[in-house]
Amino acid sequence: MIYRKNIEFLKDWKVRVTRKPLIIRGARQVGKSYLIEKIFAKEEFENIVKIDFEKNPDLAEIFISKDPHKIIPLLESVSNTKIIAGKVLVFLDEVQIAPIVLGSLRYFYEEYPELHIIVAGSLLDFALTENQFSIPVGRVEYMFMEPLSFEEFLSALGKDGLLDFIRNWQIGETFPTIIHNELMQLVTQYMFIGGMPEAVNVYLQTKSFLEVERIHQSLVLTYMDDFSKYKNTIPDEYLRMVYQSVPQQIGSKFSYVQVNREIRSRNLSQAVDLLLKASTLSKVSHTSANGLPLGAEIKNNKYKLYPLDIGLCAHQLGLSITDLPSPLNNDFISSKGGFCELLVTELLKAELPAHYNRSLYYWTREENNSNAEVDFIVQYRDKIVPIEVKAGVTGTLKSLHRFMLEKKYDLAIRFNADLPSFVETQSKDSKLGTHTFKLLSLPFYLIEQWRRLCSHH
Repeated sequence: MIYRKNIEFLKDWKVRVTRKPLIIRGARQVGKSYLIEKIFAKEEFENIVKIDFEKNPDLAEIFISKDPHKIIPLLESVSNTKIIAGKVLVFLDEVQIAPIVLGSLRYFYEEYPELHIIVAGSLLDFALTENQFSIPVGRVEYMFMEPLSFEEFLSALGKDGLLDFIRNWQIGETFPTIIHNELMQLVTQYMFIGGMPEAVNVYLQTKSFLEVERIHQSLVLTYMDDFSKYKNTIPDEYLRMVYQSVPQQIGSKFSYVQVNREIRSRNLSQAVDLLLKASTLSKVSHTSANGLPLGAEIKNNKYKLYPLDIGLCAHQLGLSITDLPSPLNNDFISSKGGFCELLVTELLKAELPAHYNRSLYYWTREENNSNAEVDFIVQYRDKIVPIEVKAGVTGTLKSLHRFMLEKKYDLAIRFNADLPSFVETQSKDSKLGTHTFKLLSLPFYLIEQWRRLCSHH
């Protein structure tokens, strides 16, 4: 059984007095149903009543009345299970097939708050738009689910000793080179296997990268086959074009011209929006980063797109771990800048609390003929913190220094392949003068620990 940290959120949700019906959001195949049915329900409840609307779409009729006191007896009838609040979990899966179900959640919250009810599904936003239903604002709460993070990947591999080490390591303590090298090997492995549960499971069972690649191929085809379900809204070939183009544009401002210069950008923009709603892509928006909140200064026409999962992306790009030397050569990482940005994108999302919006940001200098760009801008407490990603152990930080000179912030982060460090550094410019700040440099395997390690600032 693969540990998912979302289980801690679910356990807290179960006992919380302010609990509301829970909607789980995330792409297909990231493990939503497995987590709820095979782990959470088994550990925390005596029984579960599960309705899968993809298998049984006609059961949506049960929810037409929106009255929990009428719905529950019908659920008991079709499941042959007595539903007792606190002892039985009601799990409504693939609810995008039956968006009418979402309208009843308000009444479960208001009239039957003691019942534990969870709904999950892919393309929920799209289903709501197409069917003109709305989610009852203020009467539900959300949990976002991503592919396995690197730390979850370590746990799945049984590397609990390494996991404990990085979760407890403190700034100023010695970091043994032998542990660093092993962790970097595992980071490279994670880049190819990725975090899709099926891919990780098959690797655990077979230790075969070839079998992993077969799973990746199956998942990519599954996602693209899904596109045909929504061709009434937008041609599925547009969705396929965008989906296949994103891996080739990682690390760069997304360009519709690179997708297909013959198709209107408006049509391709609609395809991007749908893929974002399906959670198969991640969006990193441009922000001016002059103050909080970061989302107040975004440029809607200026953004980067990243695939859902780094292992799937490697497969789409034709990168195969079987082509690399054994043991894995870390020189691979140093030659894949955009690929490392994708890694950081995934792990920055993964380290957020499960109920947080997954918005990410970057910065570019907005003057003409300027090429200064900072890969990520994050919020730490009440501060704005820039993040630079360097694929190797070295690399200049010209853009980061320019940003710090202009904004005068006091903390910056670098993710790279080197040992961790925390130093005071200076930026200098003939016009902007000198600015001193702290630079926290962390190897890729410590990305999920960046907030904890920033507390030393």
